[in-house]
Amino acid sequence: MHRMTSEPTPPKRRPRISLLSLLLLMAVVGTTLMTWMQWRELGPLRTENRRLKEERGDLFVADPKRVHAIRIPKDFVTNQNYAFRVWVPRDGRKYFAVMCLEALPRAGVPATEQWSDGLALGTSGGKAYASSTPVRT
Repeated sequence: MHRMTSEPTPPKRRPRISLLSLLLLMAVVGTTLMTWMQWRELGPLRTENRRLKEERGDLFVADPKRVHAIRIPKDFVTNQNYAFRVWVPRDGRKYFAVMCLEALPRAGVPATEQWSDGLALGTSGGKAYASSTPVRT
């Protein structure tokens, strides 16, 4: 008697995932989702914060290799008429700033002599300095 035997077919393989791997995957997906939601919510708040800082007179330095200055509004200055925030690069060069209270003509410096306050700005040995001097323009 001859028996017909057929070879048993191997069972279909199902993907195996351990509970630890599943937990890790859920944590990564949850963290990614929360980060995306926070960025979406904080975008408008960052824009408003920047606008309020500019209104208050905070200085934003776009290019740290250039001199930046901004006038502080009178609402935020105590016992002074004018106040400025100034960024001076730490490149060892000397800078000089002069404030003119009158309108300058388009053709350049006015012909009349006038004295105004000047401020010498610079960096030396990695430290910033400022010295107030009278300036003849």
